[in-house]
Amino acid sequence: MALYVPSLGHDFVIDDAYYIVDNDAVTRGAPLADYFLDRGTTASRADFAWQSYRPVRTVAFRALVAGFGARPLVFGIANLLLYALAIALVAGLLLRVGGDRAAALAATALWALLPVHVEPVAYASAL
Repeated sequence: MALYVPSLGHDFVIDDAYYIVDNDAVTRGAPLADYFLDRGTTASRADFAWQSYRPVRTVAFRALVAGFGARPLVFGIANLLLYALAIALVAGLLLRVGGDRAAALAATALWALLPVHVEPVAYASAL
């Protein structure tokens, strides 16, 4: 029986090409300081490079591409692992802050299933 995970097994979508595939700083690399000081490393399109400044995300893109190649599956797995970590951290926080274990786990489940979390898991450049 094969496991089907809808957020895995698809091509890059939306703006992924600008931030990952066509971005030389991600595919070929750049000096580490450039990721923090040169907004041109953010994306291959100049207007996208000025829309957002996320150097740690771009460094993470570079690390994934350097280690595993510019493949959508790699980014999908990374996004799912980071999301699982976020769920565990939310659960840990709620268990520590709240006194009711059942309420904390129910709140964690609600948080994990919120539709707003589809975007960060479904497309690569939302890492």
